[in-house]
Amino acid sequence: MLNGTPTGVGLDAFCDSCNRYLEAGDDVRVYVTAGRGDRLSLRWVSCSTCGPCGDATAAEDGELHAVATLRSVLNAPSPRLVLTDARLDPDVSHEVVRR
Repeated sequence: MLNGTPTGVGLDAFCDSCNRYLEAGDDVRVYVTAGRGDRLSLRWVSCSTCGPCGDATAAEDGELHAVATLRSVLNAPSPRLVLTDARLDPDVSHEVVRR
């Protein structure tokens, strides 16, 4: 569901934790929240050095922590970096407890 999600502006993206420049091929961790319907909103992107985004010990209802690889898309109307190979972050518990 996150594969193909654009990050940054054009081919420029930065870690939201340390401001390191991110480029195609970099592994990143992302924090996502659920929007209306099945839509997901990308909220935070961190480099692999900074680790999980925010307080990421356990996901709460409507949250998702994932790991992905950045890929450049050059044949789009405007070149950009997108998420590829997105999968749940293994360092974060995604077991949701509803109250």
